Amino acid sequence: MESRWWHARWVRWLRNGAIAVVALFALYALAGFFVVPIVAKSQFEKIATQTLNRPASVAGVDFNPFTLRATLRDLKIADRDDGRTLLAMDALVVDVSSASLWHRAPVFDALKLIHPRIDIARYADGRYSISDLLERIATNERGPTPRFSLNNIEVSDGAVSFDDAPACG
Repeated sequence: MESRWWHARWVRWLRNGAIAVVALFALYALAGFFVVPIVAKSQFEKIATQTLNRPASVAGVDFNPFTLRATLRDLKIADRDDGRTLLAMDALVVDVSSASLWHRAPVFDALKLIHPRIDIARYADGRYSISDLLERIATNERGPTPRFSLNNIEVSDGAVSFDDAPACG
């Protein structure tokens, strides 16, 4: 009689454990496929806009929680002076490594920039469209080097244009 009681308890425990595992798996998948893209899009736009002091936008973010691959689609950073595009790309694909967990630092297995376009201008007064960024880098206090690893960088079909306004006018 007692063995049936243990058997029934064991089966119930296994069933409840299996249900919990399936529920956690489903929750992880739902959060990864639906919540992470929404949060990542808004945070990317907010942080990039504040950090660069320029409007930044991304049309959408896709994230696969099983492969840890993120894709930012139609990324644009505008020039702060005249509103034209400073940096744009059709897609930025990032493969995050699970090694990030035990290194406690970002580890990227691959980074792919698809059709990046950089448009730099020199204005009539001799300033460049990125002068403020260069000045900020030059005057920034050097702290400890951030820990990260970036591997396998691929640039596909990129372009750089330079508009020299003083020479054109």
